[in-house]
Amino acid sequence: MIQGIILDMDGTVTEPIIDFPAMRAEIGVPPDSTIIDYIEGLPKAQAEEKYEILLSIERDAAEASTLNGGVEVLLDELITRRVKTALVTNNHRWAMEYVVEKHGLRFDTMLSRDDGVLKPSPDLVERAMSALDLTTDQVVGLGDGRYDLESCAAAGVRFIYLTNGDRRLDHQPAVERLTEVIPLLEAMGPLP
Repeated sequence: MIQGIILDMDGTVTEPIIDFPAMRAEIGVPPDSTIIDYIEGLPKAQAEEKYEILLSIERDAAEASTLNGGVEVLLDELITRRVKTALVTNNHRWAMEYVVEKHGLRFDTMLSRDDGVLKPSPDLVERAMSALDLTTDQVVGLGDGRYDLESCAAAGVRFIYLTNGDRRLDHQPAVERLTEVIPLLEAMGPLP
């Protein structure tokens, strides 16, 4: 039985507004590195400068955020069915909390990059399962990106790919909109 869902934030709960290629270019991140790994590998003064750029982009995105279509209906349905929810993001904790408060959202647990090792590591997904007191067979991940998919795969968690109408990954199951998630969850296994 599916008893929990782990949702990504940017591009899943909120509309995808961060231009990640532009952000990576502005910070100077090479293609084979994550943004944080790159910044943490820099000399201290340069790392602080690049980290401020990242925080500025994340703050602006949080303040301008709008909810992805169907997220409120999805979260309400999950609450009604007593399915536990976790928000897991590579974003900064401030931005995560700002988005949740701004839009009046509620999750059973919320984890940001300040709470563990970034996605694509399974660390945050595993921490979310632990906080929800659920196992891999009771949880499904939902996200719009490669790191979401890879972190769930590494943790042994089934994953639903949200395409937002722009399929960049070759993964099934996939949905174009959040309104398609509940029927897909019901097909994957019984919900409470």
